[in-house]
Amino acid sequence: MSTEPTRTHAIDMSAIAQPRVANTPAGKTSIDIQNLNLFYADKQALHNINMQIPEKQVTAYIGPSGCGKSTLLRCINRMNDLVDSARIEGNISIEGADIYRPGVDVAELRRHVGMVFQKP
Repeated sequence: MSTEPTRTHAIDMSAIAQPRVANTPAGKTSIDIQNLNLFYADKQALHNINMQIPEKQVTAYIGPSGCGKSTLLRCINRMNDLVDSARIEGNISIEGADIYRPGVDVAELRRHVGMVFQKP
């Protein structure tokens, strides 16, 4: 058996063959998402999301249309607050502070957590 990396069309497929988890030093998580579920009325859009996003690193969400990428980002900057039927369960903390706690200045949060929209 060959020890050469598996290649298809000159692309090294070994990079995606095994799932990898970011090696984040303890205490260096910027955004912590725990047991996140999001519902639009009775339809569940996000299912038990758990992730730690490290500080000072690029994190990308990649997936097909309609899989929840933008919905998750909208939870992090609380844009779903503007949707009457939206209901969130779970916790999101940024730099250790729960962004859904009472008294959070949502406008300030949105200045801190930017979002690029697909359409103007």
